[in-house]
This record gives sequence, C-alpha cells and structure tokens, in this order.
Amino acid sequence: MVLYALVVGTAALLGWVMLRYALRHGHVRPEARAEAAGIPARLLLPAIVFYASIPLSFLSPETAQLVWVGLLLDAFWRRG
Repeated sequence: MVLYALVVGTAALLGWVMLRYALRHGHVRPEARAEAAGIPARLLLPAIVFYASIPLSFLSPETAQLVWVGLLLDAFWRRG
C-alpha cells in the first residue's frame, strides 16, 4: 500500500512538473495557454493526498484507502 501511494503520488507530481515546464518554456499553444495555466494547482492535489496517506496507512490502511476514494469522489464532484 505504501509503495502504491508512493508511485501514484510521484506520477502526479511529475505530471505537475512537466506541465509547469511546458508552460514556462512556451511548449503550449497560445490559444490553449489560458486554459492550461489553471491546471497545475489541480495536478498537485492527488500528489498531496497520496503522499499524506502514507503515514496514515500505518495507522489504518482502510482509512488511507478511503482518502483515495475521497479523491475520486472529488473528481466526480468537480465534473458534475
């Protein structure tokens, strides 16, 4: 469970780093730049949640998994 949270958190963090790099170095089309500029903050949320669930998983693995489900529910909430 710890390894899973570490891998997913790192993948989310790397996605954030790549988007920031692309925005900073002009690799995003000008017409898409305004939309892409608001994305980086949202990309950090999964990294924070998964990294925060690592110490929580030592106390209660089920609670850590519920935190992950909460992240999924948040994604559905934002879309709907």
